Amino acid sequence: MWTKRFRVIWLQLYVDHGRRFHLTLPISSYALVELLDCAVDLLDLACCFVPKGFTPNSHTLPLHATRELLLGLNNLLDSLTGSEPYDLLDIEADQVRVSLKIR
Repeated sequence: MWTKRFRVIWLQLYVDHGRRFHLTLPISSYALVELLDCAVDLLDLACCFVPKGFTPNSHTLPLHATRELLLGLNNLLDSLTGSEPYDLLDIEADQVRVSLKIR
């Protein structure tokens, strides 16, 4: 909904192996939530045609479990972007640094 506060998820990647590589990627949380909603809607439609206990291969995640996983991710993202800013991830190892922030 457009009345929500505009939140951006910032993904930053820094690599210093000889040559420096910096990547800063802003992701609109509103757009990400809308994409997750669309994916859940498509999975709702697909779940109508697939039995609940159907697993075509033992190495794949069932369709109903995938739908529930996306619903949980959507709820988590809604709760994180609804309040104050967060620093979700800030890892530095060797000469690589990864940062994930919600502002």
